[in-house]
Amino acid sequence: MEEMVGSAIVHETVNKIISGLIDRCERKSSAQDRLERLEMAQIKLEFALETSNKWQITSCPLLCWQKKLKRAAEECDETLRKCRQRFQEEEEAEQQVKR
Repeated sequence: MEEMVGSAIVHETVNKIISGLIDRCERKSSAQDRLERLEMAQIKLEFALETSNKWQITSCPLLCWQKKLKRAAEECDETLRKCRQRFQEEEEAEQQVKR
């Protein structure tokens, strides 16, 4: 009886550890995927902004669009910088835990 209880406890403990490791890996890859998507969005925004700067825009709606595009590109850049920093901090914290 004691062996069965001990075996069940060990089994459950191992399952929780493995489940935790899998969750951590999935979150890490998910964060990396979102970071890559944000980087692609930033590239597209910068390209659209650069292209629109070459146009001689006189139309008020297009000027407003260009301003919004510029603001969106700035916000994307700031968000991407913060995400990279947070991702790096998490990596460093993980390395500290492993030591």
